[in-house]
Amino acid sequence: MWWLLVWIVSAFVAAAIHGGRGHSWFAGFVVGLIFGPLGVVLALLSRRTGAAIADEARAQGRVPCPHCAEFIMRAAKVCPHCGRDPAPPPTKMARALTAMEQERRHSGIPRDRQP
Repeated sequence: MWWLLVWIVSAFVAAAIHGGRGHSWFAGFVVGLIFGPLGVVLALLSRRTGAAIADEARAQGRVPCPHCAEFIMRAAKVCPHCGRDPAPPPTKMARALTAMEQERRHSGIPRDRQP
């Protein structure tokens, strides 16, 4: 009778491990119920999902690099994975504003006198 208790406890432990890695809690419970202590080992061998990894990285204050999509610190000046500047590329509006500012500088008219 003690083996039945071990099997049920294994099912709950496998469910907790499997759910903590971003997978279905119910699937972990079923694996633990069918395989018993071996189900706990199988749950330990399961990988974390991409969503669970992304949530953990965001909780640590990390953001994805716009070039290589690896998670880096928000204040990073250079991505340690691809070696590029992690600042997002300028938008069309930012490029247009930069072009207008350069035209103003070349026209020789002071900025406060522009229409």
